[in-house]
This record gives sequence, structure tokens and C-alpha cells, in this order.
Amino acid sequence: MKHLPVEAKLIESLVQKRTQFIDVYATSLILHKKAIQLSHNIDCLIPDYNQSYPMSFDFSFSKIAQECGETSSNRIRFIREVTLHSLCDEDVIAKVTKVVDGLLWEMLFNRLGLLKLMSKKQSDKFNNDCNENPQPFVLDNVVSTLASFYETHGETMLEALMDSFAALSGTYTSNDGVKFGKRVIVDDAFIEYGGHFKVNSFSPLETLLGIVWRWILANRLAINENGLARNGILDELEVALKGAGLDYSEIDNVESHGITFRFFKKKTVHILFPDSMIELMNDQLAKSNALPSSVR
Repeated sequence: MKHLPVEAKLIESLVQKRTQFIDVYATSLILHKKAIQLSHNIDCLIPDYNQSYPMSFDFSFSKIAQECGETSSNRIRFIREVTLHSLCDEDVIAKVTKVVDGLLWEMLFNRLGLLKLMSKKQSDKFNNDCNENPQPFVLDNVVSTLASFYETHGETMLEALMDSFAALSGTYTSNDGVKFGKRVIVDDAFIEYGGHFKVNSFSPLETLLGIVWRWILANRLAINENGLARNGILDELEVALKGAGLDYSEIDNVESHGITFRFFKKKTVHILFPDSMIELMNDQLAKSNALPSSVR
């Protein structure tokens, strides 16, 4: 039985609905293209030599939208008629399929929390692949991709840490590879958001805490009905940051799972790990014999 971060029946349902959506939406575009041609035919039937002002039957599309309740002056139309008219039916189906598949892959990994195991570099590459050259979102592909991700998540997390290594102060490189010191400093670790503080999702802090939580504390990749089980350290930090409003004095010393976090106005955070945790983290790093890209 393959380990999956989501129930198999959900994948089957997604794949089924994906096929139905592509069929229905591509068909609607093809029918709309036929409506455009009919509109053009109608427009050409009535002579325009004596018209008092320029008028086209294509205006019917906007008028119908208004009649249905669309009032936005900046409304983006269904698809510009001239653009849709230039596409053959096969192109329409291919473009719809590409967008749907890419969006499904990105949404699945995002909502299951799998992107949280990646560095910004990894997630940027993943999202670019989804946009530019997505794999077909079919049952075999989804099952094999998720199973492979589950089996190799340790390598993914280690690569994420190595990608983020250059942005962490308090780490160092020896002949044996990279190592953590007792204090690690992360820049741009949090932001001011809606009247309170919030962890910056694009900083190495989230990646680092994911490593600590799943390597050291949880010691496994826990899965529940919502996908990847949440990071307990990160959850506690988010509560503390939100509860502080914008008062920096409230976050100058935050404790979670034996780790001390000290947040500063320049948006850096100093993280003080207990010695036992540093030893375990460095043991994990030693297994890889890896060096960060900046020193290769």
C-alpha cells in the first residue's frame, strides 16, 4: 500500500471532476466561438452604408452580460472574441487542459501543506513547472507523484534547508559539511499584517521550523484528513505574533517547545536552540555530507 498524504478516494474524485470540467468548459468555449461566428454573420447581413453611428452586433455579448447583472466597467470578458476566433478546437482543449492541470497540481500541494516542506527556490520551481509544463492530472500520475513525495520527503526537506542555508546566520561550514550553532539568526522573518505580526511565508524561518518539527520533535511526516499535520512550533509562534498586535515588547522573548525566539524591529529573529536539539540537527545534516550551494 502506497503512503499518500490524502485519501485515495479524494484523488479519484478530483481526477473525475477534472475530466468533467475540461470537457464542459472547453465545449463552452467552442460553442462561444461558434456564437462569435454567427454574430459576425448577422452583422454582415445588414448593410451599414446609411448608419448614423458605428454599430456592431458583437455588442450583444456585453449587453447580455449587463442584462445578467454584470455591472463592472472593468469586466474582463469571457475571452476576447478576436482571440478565441483565432484558435482551432484542438487548441482550445489543449489550453484549457494545461491550465486546469497546472492549477490542480499547485492547489493540491498547497492545500495539503506539502509546499511548506520546500524552500522558496523549490516551490518557485514547482509552481513554474505547473504553469509551463504540467503533468497530466490523471490517477496514475497523481498517486505516483504523491507516493514518491512521501517516500523522499526527507531529501526534499534537506535540500530545502541547504537552499536556505546562506540566508541563516549562526550556521557554519566545516570539513564535515554544514553545522548549526546554538543561535541562528533569520532576516525578514516576519511582517506587519493587518494590525498584527505574522511569520513571513517566504523567509527561511518557516523552512527551518519545518525541519526542526518533523526531524526532531514529531520525528515523522504526520498525515491527517487535511493533509500534512500542522507544525506545532509555527502554530504557537503565529498565536504569539498575532496576540502581540504591533507591540514589539510582547515578542522580544517567545518560548516554544524548548526553543527561544527573540523578534526585533528590523524584522530579524534570533533563535536559541537547546544543546540536545542542535546535536540532533547536526547529526541529520551529517548524514547528507552536503554543502550549501554558496560554498560548492
